[in-house]
Amino acid sequence: MTINNMVHIMTAGQRIANSQANNTSASNNNHSQDAKVNNAGPVTSAAVRRAGNDLFQAVRGFTLSDRRSAFSRHQGVTSDSKVATVSVNNSLTTSFGVQNLTKNPIELEVRQTAQAQINAGQAMNSFGRGVSEGVFNFEIETSSGVHSFSLTVGASDTNETIQRRMALAINQRDIGITASAETSGATQNAARTTALTLTANNTGTNSAFTINDTSGLTAAMSVANATQEARNAVYSTDGVNERTSQSNTVSLAAGVTATFQDTGTTTVSLERDPRAATDAVTNFVNSVNSALNSVNASDGRGSARFVSDLQGMTRSNSAALSRVGITVSRNGQMTIDTVRLERAARDGSLEQLFASGQFGINARAERIASNATTTNTYNDMPAVFSANRSSGQINFQMPNMNSLGWLFDFKV
Repeated sequence: MTINNMVHIMTAGQRIANSQANNTSASNNNHSQDAKVNNAGPVTSAAVRRAGNDLFQAVRGFTLSDRRSAFSRHQGVTSDSKVATVSVNNSLTTSFGVQNLTKNPIELEVRQTAQAQINAGQAMNSFGRGVSEGVFNFEIETSSGVHSFSLTVGASDTNETIQRRMALAINQRDIGITASAETSGATQNAARTTALTLTANNTGTNSAFTINDTSGLTAAMSVANATQEARNAVYSTDGVNERTSQSNTVSLAAGVTATFQDTGTTTVSLERDPRAATDAVTNFVNSVNSALNSVNASDGRGSARFVSDLQGMTRSNSAALSRVGITVSRNGQMTIDTVRLERAARDGSLEQLFASGQFGINARAERIASNATTTNTYNDMPAVFSANRSSGQINFQMPNMNSLGWLFDFKV
């Protein structure tokens, strides 16, 4: 092939680039003897790669082998949320536990709720003083040990300042008790009152505490004794196996917990989480629509093929998508009817469409995403020209659009 024949193959843009490179080299003799005129190799456009990556992330939500899959996620159901609520950690559930609770609901009876100990003092006149001046010592005994306190009351101290100092001293020690001094009334109001309250941070008898005070300070502030005793929760499942719990939150199965609200009986079961499925499908639809908006089919052969594959995927499944509430337009973009989509999530038809093995829409989308990010399927590959000024040799490479490599690769 002659140089003249080769020039006929060059595009207008490549001729311009060649001319510019030659002009630059002529005016800059100190540069390297080898100058690339156009060295763009086989590439997939950045827009296609971004769209492919977003699509791949969206498709991951349909992976049935993953417990985090949209169609493997479950939510708890209770017949009486005033007795107990149910939460599910899908990353911790087991197949056996899920199947069992889905098919065989548990009858949960809450016979007693757990509660924390509270020592609530009576409201006292904020500007009065229930004790005389002096040093007052007292102890609070918890499961972690005996904690000693000492407070000096001065001539200017009032009930409010004494109670606030007691609360501060207890809270600073971090002994599992929260103390508060709550006031009522305006700052300058003679009827203003303050009440000191000590509350265990956790429910159950293990968090109970005892106050030992021979100085009389806690008695004077009326917090020496419990106004609410600590107690454990008592419950049973399916009418047998009475259990106790320090907390109102208990495990019913791996990843499934119930939180007691009140005494009574309720049934607990699991069901597929429709929101997880609809959110995943919505994310997928948005990803496809975004790809069709962001990738310009006129950018090159690879971009055009990417757009065509996406449109083919949605159009060929338009009837099935329509049945679950997704309408496909002429350009391949999708629109969601949220009411019908949620209905499809509950009756299982959404899962059947988006997670049906190698022939499901998700599998086709995954192949497109993989081709866009890891293969040369959607490459836009320009010809490459280079010139060696020292030898006068011109190199020309024409890409093969159907596979990696070059259709022509010769030197003149």
